[in-house]
Amino acid sequence: MCQRTGANGDIEVTWVRRSRLGGDDFEAAEIPLGEVCEAYQISVMADDETIYQSQTNAAHWTYEASLRAQHLAAYEPQHWHIGVAQLSATQGAGYPSRISIN
Repeated sequence: MCQRTGANGDIEVTWVRRSRLGGDDFEAAEIPLGEVCEAYQISVMADDETIYQSQTNAAHWTYEASLRAQHLAAYEPQHWHIGVAQLSATQGAGYPSRISIN
């Protein structure tokens, strides 16, 4: 996962899409998704407590500065994280990856 903070304070988080099934074709331009659709669950965590969740169907998400300001006003945690878990129609959410934010 990578993050980039824009001039307006928005934090853009990106990640590499992975395959759950059939991802062993290393010569393919893009690996198969192995799911009905591409979907991810985003979690914003304050000291490991999930305070906000969202979903996206692309391998990027923007934590808008206005939403972040609301969260900063409501919580005073030591650590902030954004977690991303791939969603599956048959398996539910996978194991999340996390990135620290300031």
